Amino acid sequence: MKLCRFIETIKTEMEKLCGNEYQVLIENVLGNNGEKRAGISVRKKGETSSPLVYLSSYYDRFAEDEIPMELIIKDIYSIFMTRQFPEISGLELNDFKRLRKRVTYRLINRKLNEELLKSVPYVPYCDLAIVFYLLLDRFSNSRMTSLIYKEHLKMWGTDTETLYTLAKENTSGLLPARLRNIMDVLRDIAREHLGADNQEKIFEDFPDNSGKLPMYVLSNMDGLYGAAAVLYDGVLKDFSEKLEKDLLLLPSSIHEMLLIPYKNEAELSDLKELVRHINQTEVPAKEVLSDHVYRYSRETGEFSIV
Repeated sequence: MKLCRFIETIKTEMEKLCGNEYQVLIENVLGNNGEKRAGISVRKKGETSSPLVYLSSYYDRFAEDEIPMELIIKDIYSIFMTRQFPEISGLELNDFKRLRKRVTYRLINRKLNEELLKSVPYVPYCDLAIVFYLLLDRFSNSRMTSLIYKEHLKMWGTDTETLYTLAKENTSGLLPARLRNIMDVLRDIAREHLGADNQEKIFEDFPDNSGKLPMYVLSNMDGLYGAAAVLYDGVLKDFSEKLEKDLLLLPSSIHEMLLIPYKNEAELSDLKELVRHINQTEVPAKEVLSDHVYRYSRETGEFSIV
């Protein structure tokens, strides 16, 4: 079943279940790096807004025969009927005073998001862009967020500078940074997928390059859109002071940055090629952050493209 037919089926079945009191809408949203995302919303007639449940992950699981259509319909229906999302009315969305503490930021690629950036406030950051979201709720492995558009600024009577100030205050508190040695990260992944016993057997023969090229993973505690942790006050400064070196930063995705103590120019060309290769072969297109390598100067505090 093609995606368009899948979406039509979801809408038709949801309309049958919800009845005449509700309106079922399909909305297409421009996502990161030009990704087109289809979402479904269910609202009582007379309501002006409702959260979107995106359908791409459901379709992927359906296409792989992991979950039948009947269970997908049941799950989406349950989400809306049990209101598994925060009760934020249209009035509250108009009230910026109630939303100030929910303003957060993310890092995205500026060139790959030229179309999106025409309609949202942002702050340039090297070849990247800092964009702003409302963090509405958090779950075990996901968040409910709402991208802030220029129309919101007009409605709220505020500006990009104010959003940036609020996001700097909020994001590091709501989504604290997490910095770990990459070997610890790999061990956690192995433990999760292979179990503790098999993990130890694998790592007995796993090369330990920590002395030659130590590498660290910077993200947030959720592991979602954690590349923005490079913006947090003191994170890069404190770590570079601890190592007594400048830092090289490899953008492995929108979710994390890899940090390496800077040694010499000789390693840079290999690292640039590594980032490009990983982006082309390992990272989903919608999660690519940049093909560039960055450097943080311990002396000046400058974050720049190498």
